[in-house]
Amino acid sequence: MTIPGGENGACVGQREREENALAELRIDFPGYRITRGRRHDDASGSWVAALRDPVVGVDPTVITSTADDLRAALEDQRRRAKNGERPLIEGRRP
Repeated sequence: MTIPGGENGACVGQREREENALAELRIDFPGYRITRGRRHDDASGSWVAALRDPVVGVDPTVITSTADDLRAALEDQRRRAKNGERPLIEGRRP
């Protein structure tokens, strides 16, 4: 049974906030493929960013627990790339 404003409403609100955060991250960091991991029980898991453009980041994959943490990590990746650090390729930095 669905109770307006009850537990189901809270879940829907949380899901909408997470979807909005995901969309904003994708817009702000287009050099990454940004997704949500899935847990064994099919619930949303970690926030994951895979580097597609080595000009904008350093680490090939960034994984965090929250959207805010992922944003902070990707901003750090951007700073590191801007400062000349390059992605690790085949065990070495080019």
